[in-house]
Amino acid sequence: MPEQEVQIPSVVVKFHDVPYDDAALQYDWQRYLDPNAFEAFKQTHQFTNITIKQLFTAVSPARIRELALRAQKQDPTYHAPNFLTYFLVLCPLPVNRQKVAEALDLLPAVEFAYATSGPTKPPGVILGPHEGGVKQKWLDPADDGIDAKFAWGITGGDGGGDLQFVDIEQGWTIKPRFAYDHEDLPASIERIAGTNSDYFGHGAGVLGVLFAVPGNTDPTIPNRKDCVGITPFVQKKMVASILPLNMYQDQSGVFRYAGRENAILAAIERLTLGANRRGDVLLLEDQVTHYGYYPPAKGGQGWADYSDLPVEVETALFDLISNATANGIIVIEAAGNGGMDLDLFNPWNAPRWGEDSGAIMVAAATSAVPHSYKYASNFGSRMDCYAWGEN
Repeated sequence: MPEQEVQIPSVVVKFHDVPYDDAALQYDWQRYLDPNAFEAFKQTHQFTNITIKQLFTAVSPARIRELALRAQKQDPTYHAPNFLTYFLVLCPLPVNRQKVAEALDLLPAVEFAYATSGPTKPPGVILGPHEGGVKQKWLDPADDGIDAKFAWGITGGDGGGDLQFVDIEQGWTIKPRFAYDHEDLPASIERIAGTNSDYFGHGAGVLGVLFAVPGNTDPTIPNRKDCVGITPFVQKKMVASILPLNMYQDQSGVFRYAGRENAILAAIERLTLGANRRGDVLLLEDQVTHYGYYPPAKGGQGWADYSDLPVEVETALFDLISNATANGIIVIEAAGNGGMDLDLFNPWNAPRWGEDSGAIMVAAATSAVPHSYKYASNFGSRMDCYAWGEN
């Protein structure tokens, strides 16, 4: 049966943890919430069309358990949540998903619930004067850039070796969605999750900054388009799309959930294959919308939906990122383009917010020296560093 893409607003719900046992792999949400009680809940609140599905479907329950145990073994300070108690509540319109989340949060069996974000638009790719080759000043030493040219002289500094990399966003100009790969990109970029169906320019630009193929084996020689990537010789390059945010039917007819949660889970699963792997890179080129409070005195609207936030504001995503970093994966996370002081933002039902997921969170700065704050970027004490946010 072919995949049937259906975009449905959703709520993530996590039930209270129970002691883990192998039999739990055979249970669904009815283990935590009696179906009769759920039907009564729907009728009471007039949520007649909502349904509950398993959230994490990209890998098997047994493998999810392995990833948790592996992380705890590598990082004794890491305490894994029970990922199997995460579920997804589909809220077809006109149901208000925030109201569903607030009502679910009051149920004794529920640890927390929140309205999950749909796909959000990435910043546009601004086409201006040609800025390739020698004008790629981010390759230069500080203060202009990151001195990639110096790193190329160090073993592995050009990405060579057995490094693995995954980019998570919405789309790229690569096969199989297209009959071709972008001319600046290396062949054989593998898609491991999602459908690669939107915002191709952003994804291609990101991969180009990293992996644009040089003119030959010398990274100091640009290609025919006068470009060269920061780490052009990474061998294992993968992408995982956050799309579709939907339920789809697999070949066996079972409904499964795609979305950013499973894109990240699929990436973690691939980057932890093999013994003692550490140091692979997971790039989160994504941002979310979340309900919360931002002071009107600082330009906010009080309690409202706020867009372009870092993905870890959603607790399921925070838990996945924490698992990845505990498993030795280097996670690079975009700060988001909401222009907000995240120290002042109070997200609704985000119990991990303010903790350190271990991800390197990157804000945006101007390209000109001296680099300064780029007005669209989020900022605050959670930021670890900045990168060029223009040109």
